[in-house]
Amino acid sequence: MKKYSIMIVDDDETDRYLLKRVLKKMDVATEIFEASDGKKALDFWKIF
Repeated sequence: MKKYSIMIVDDDETDRYLLKRVLKKMDVATEIFEASDGKKALDFWKIF
């Protein structure tokens, strides 16, 4: 199965936590990044 780098963007910390757990259990991601809003997500990707 192909794995992906995934970014979770959600303002609710609990939702991010639960989704991250599900993704880890499904073993579909090599990396999981998190951001609490769209601006933080875009700022994160500007680094790369």
